[in-house]
Amino acid sequence: IELTNKMKPGPSIRLSPMQKAEWTGGRMVVDSIRNLDNYRWKEGLICFEDIRFADLMKRFEKTYDIRIVIQNKRLHDYKCSGKCRVSDGVDFILQVLQRSTRFTFSRSDDNTIIYIK
Repeated sequence: IELTNKMKPGPSIRLSPMQKAEWTGGRMVVDSIRNLDNYRWKEGLICFEDIRFADLMKRFEKTYDIRIVIQNKRLHDYKCSGKCRVSDGVDFILQVLQRSTRFTFSRSDDNTIIYIK
């Protein structure tokens, strides 16, 4: 893959296998991919290790195109690890997470928001 910045023309960046590019501090930074778990969505998997509950919910929001509101503030920094299939659905995954920490969840009437209590 070759990347160019159309807003600020300059030399292009060529990525090799197992490399990624991120926009940081106003410039493109190339780094090695050390953990493939963030890319397993292409295989239909959600993999997470020692991730904050709040950050995991943000991933679920993107994956399932739903808004998640964490009303139980003690959950924000709770660390989670696991692996699940995207096809399992967010409700099933939340039910599995309930086995390791106490919370309840419900959906809004129009099914666009999940409230975690």
